[in-house]
Amino acid sequence: MSDLPAIREVSELLRENWQIEPEMVSVWPKSPRLYRVEGYGFARVGFPRGGLRATQLVECVNTLHMSGCAVPATVPTSHGELSIELGEMALSVERSLPGEECSGANLSILPQVGRDLGTIHSTIYNNDVIPGCVRTLGEWIDHTVEKAQVWAVEWDHGAHMRAFASILGDEYRDLKAGFGLTHGDVRSPNVLAQGDRLGFVDFNPKFEPQLCDVVKIRNKWLMNGDVRFERPLTLAELSGFLSGYHETRPLSEDEVASFPIIWAVEQSWRLAQDLRSTSMFSEDRACHWPISQQINELPMAMDFGRRILATASLECVDV
Repeated sequence: MSDLPAIREVSELLRENWQIEPEMVSVWPKSPRLYRVEGYGFARVGFPRGGLRATQLVECVNTLHMSGCAVPATVPTSHGELSIELGEMALSVERSLPGEECSGANLSILPQVGRDLGTIHSTIYNNDVIPGCVRTLGEWIDHTVEKAQVWAVEWDHGAHMRAFASILGDEYRDLKAGFGLTHGDVRSPNVLAQGDRLGFVDFNPKFEPQLCDVVKIRNKWLMNGDVRFERPLTLAELSGFLSGYHETRPLSEDEVASFPIIWAVEQSWRLAQDLRSTSMFSEDRACHWPISQQINELPMAMDFGRRILATASLECVDV
């Protein structure tokens, strides 16, 4: 974050390219990459993500909006450009979405979150720059588990991750799933709710099995700094979310078969990331976050994925 431009530079660029006067721009305390712009919404400094250049990511989100997805509208410059390049970064202006950040108080909205995320996935799968495709899981499994092991060793849990890796048989390597760009950070502060209408912000896309977004939400949804609500989502909550997702982005027969291994492998990576993150928590919050529960549950992760599918009662489709 040390390379982020100063607010004076951002204000000048906004004046030159959007005719937005400096007095309309102020810092946004929740993120050093965002600036409040009176009458518009936000100015955002973006970085390359998921194989997309920063300017391409702006274009991608704009395409999602133009396709009817629940994401912010991009405000073009006075010359019709969607963003301004700042080296590898890009400066863009987006309209504010209505609504309030989701929280542990409105978990009933999860099926709608799933439906809207499914629509986003279906649309982004056809991205012109990095289109989606069906692939076998072997290479992704190897890469993800290797990353998880490196991080787990760093935080003295290498034995647990090695034990998990040992139960992954070769029979899973040839299973197939739809790979494409994901949102990458679907958590409650990044989903705004106004009644039944939602809006998704802060894309952090990766090119991976799109079902990884479904796995990430288990821990990410409530990991928002409010200790009262921080916990993993339950089986029923996850099944409701997956059912909603399946309505707008139906799982194929191959994906139903591959979901348990995607769930388990992505959970191993989530655990490795949580080990690192909780090391930086305050003592109270670190004790509250269920790392030991996640470690104990990891060997049974594939079974939990099967239980999610069974509870969601999905009807798969052929593609």
